[in-house]
Amino acid sequence: MNYKISHYIFLAGLFLGVIFYTLAASLGEGSGSLGKVLSYLAIGTLLLGLLQYVLYYRCPHCKKPLISIKGRIPESCPHCKKDMS
Repeated sequence: MNYKISHYIFLAGLFLGVIFYTLAASLGEGSGSLGKVLSYLAIGTLLLGLLQYVLYYRCPHCKKPLISIKGRIPESCPHCKKDMS
């Protein structure tokens, strides 16, 4: 998987997890099982997004993780210093 696609899947997982959790919190305890299902769906979405990020967000040259980079997708690898383009 391309490191850019992995980054965008991670961001989508975070976004969906927050939406599911917000819906679960707004429904509260009154709706019973629907709130629980949405809570579990939020946790699962966040964990799956994080798992694929750890596994696939890597430099295409040296295969070392790019997770140490904060913010945007890096222009060069912090480990091998090669251009990411």
